[in-house]
Amino acid sequence: MISPKYFYGTAIFLVFFLIVTIFIWGIDFPYMDQWEAVSFLEKSENHTLTFQDLVAQHNEHRILFPKLIMIFGASLTHWNIFFELYVNIFLGICLFWVIARSIKNLLISQEITNPFALIAIISLLVFSFSQYENWRWGWQIQIFLNVLMVCLGIYLLTKSTSSNLYFAGAVFAGVVATFSFANGLLFWGVGFVMLFLMSIEKNRKYVYFTIWAIFFTFLAWSYIGGYHRPEEHPIPVFTVEYILNYIAFVLSYLGNPIFESDANASLIFGIVGVLIYTIGWWKIYQNKNINLDHYAIFFYFSLYTLASAMLTALGRTGLGLPTAAASRYVTICNLFWINNFVILFTLLSKSFYFSKMWHKAVKSLTIILSLVILASHIVGFTMMIKFQKDMTEVRNHLLSGGENPEILKKTYPKPTVVLERDKILEKYKLSYRKQ
Repeated sequence: MISPKYFYGTAIFLVFFLIVTIFIWGIDFPYMDQWEAVSFLEKSENHTLTFQDLVAQHNEHRILFPKLIMIFGASLTHWNIFFELYVNIFLGICLFWVIARSIKNLLISQEITNPFALIAIISLLVFSFSQYENWRWGWQIQIFLNVLMVCLGIYLLTKSTSSNLYFAGAVFAGVVATFSFANGLLFWGVGFVMLFLMSIEKNRKYVYFTIWAIFFTFLAWSYIGGYHRPEEHPIPVFTVEYILNYIAFVLSYLGNPIFESDANASLIFGIVGVLIYTIGWWKIYQNKNINLDHYAIFFYFSLYTLASAMLTALGRTGLGLPTAAASRYVTICNLFWINNFVILFTLLSKSFYFSKMWHKAVKSLTIILSLVILASHIVGFTMMIKFQKDMTEVRNHLLSGGENPEILKKTYPKPTVVLERDKILEKYKLSYRKQ
């Protein structure tokens, strides 16, 4: 078994670097949807907040649990947004822990011949700066909490063969995931696949299926009740052109963690990722020396990303391909690439006897992808710095009484809303107005 100090070494360094980056270049200033959060924070301040306010639809989502975290943080800090940024880092650390626990069986069985390199790459993905939107933007608690709860739920469900408590934990994780981000509803579909494939005693499987179906039905009904399509999201029209754009969107979405800053490059890496995924799983499935039980959890992780890609593309294809390469999606898509790197390192292991040429090709592909991820870190780091400069400009402009709409649009597309909500911040001494 690999020594813990090496196992966590890369992740510890990246977390430290991330904390330092947030400390220096983070900013206590609302951005985009956070200006809409001001309305429910105001209700919290004057004690008129209702449960309906907490579960109200925002875009396609009902973000009950992220709102609770934001309200709790605001009550402690007068809405110092740094609290939310550090919560995101904490959630990222928890996510890494779940994935590290998931990979333990591969390390114990020595089916991966270079575990340190694999753990280092997984660390680069989980703490990637290419998801800079989520690190710099407190509102994105919703995505980190969603992905963490999905991974935790899958992890607990794989262990539910030994105890009903693990199953109960998986159900709870699913509820939190669902009311953190709409994609959480897909977790229940992944769970149905897991329950069908897992080796569970027959009567227990029936009970689990029934409970799972009841929770899914109730949560889906809760989401659909009063649901309305966001006006800015176009209605899909299933023409040949739309279907081709849809496929391109899905591929670009999947390639996002490797190279986020260009949609066309993400599209290419998405194609590469799908090839690794399909060919790799086929090779692993055919190899009788491989214990598939050790790999199943990564397959389930990747199913969530694939389902998210298809669902997101359904609602966002009409907004254009660049939308697929949004930094905020990297956190979800990382699960697909963690699966792919597990596949690549497995193909490089002693269980496969490829020719030297194929072995060298797989090794070269792994190295190239890793180097591109490092390059994406650098690009993401520069975007963090740029964001801080832009928001500092808007912040100083508001503090000086400015109302220039072109400057205000850098923080929210509706300047009048910024000016209106800024008065609320000043009234209750919240965020940057608490001085």
